[in-house]
Amino acid sequence: MGYTHYWTQTGDFTSAEWNDVTNHIRAILSQAENLYGVHLADGNGESGTRLRIEHDVIVFNGSGRS
Repeated sequence: MGYTHYWTQTGDFTSAEWNDVTNHIRAILSQAENLYGVHLADGNGESGTRLRIEHDVIVFNGSGRS
């Protein structure tokens, strides 16, 4: 089994804060994919799926493909 980390936000973000969070995570994950070749997928890590960044959740995992 690989490393697993779950984090739950217990407070609410304002819309502006959430936009900042999602913009930053998109930038970080884009660099991971494009500069470092990290293959990202949904929370289950299934190949052919994409990470989820929505109004109330951010879910991603490595895809397991090389």
